[in-house]
Amino acid sequence: MTLRPFGKTHRKRMSRLMRINRIVGLHLRRKRRMTMQDKTAPPVPDLVMRGFTADMLNTKWCGDVTYVAVGST
Repeated sequence: MTLRPFGKTHRKRMSRLMRINRIVGLHLRRKRRMTMQDKTAPPVPDLVMRGFTADMLNTKWCGDVTYVAVGST
């Protein structure tokens, strides 16, 4: 709903119109960075040694964990 072409409107009028039409405004949130990188940390050793072909079934597993929820925070 755009009212800008009709001129200025007061905040209370917009609140009333939104309430009548059951429109709720969004509060945009800032994105939080989950992990702070330590620039001085040594690199993680390559345990697979870049050998991605397995000789037997279920001998090498690989995955990616992008987000793990911990506790109530």
